[in-house]
Amino acid sequence: MLRPTKAAGDELEVVRRLRTWFTPREFSTFVIERAVALVVARGPLNTRELAAEVFPMLGRGWRHGNDPITVADVEQELYRLAHQLAAVDMLATSWRAWTAGPSARSLLPGVALFADVV
Repeated sequence: MLRPTKAAGDELEVVRRLRTWFTPREFSTFVIERAVALVVARGPLNTRELAAEVFPMLGRGWRHGNDPITVADVEQELYRLAHQLAAVDMLATSWRAWTAGPSARSLLPGVALFADVV
């Protein structure tokens, strides 16, 4: 049986709990913040374009095993995160492009920062 938690009645607590899904300074969080910011700032982008734009924003040092991260790795990470981002209304995907969702600017503080810069 499902029942609402006490936190469900408090919007700030809901946002706090959703933010715990995104570990600070982790590769997936870096990709998410930059991808959502780009879509917010520039409008819809397809996955390949979005990955190519996010890749140089990540900086150096990211590795996949012994190999440096590539644009293809970023593209795969976006595909892997698509359902999670849709679930929290940050991004919506269609077969054509990624678009900003209703909570794109509000869930992760880094998104609003990057969206103002790009």
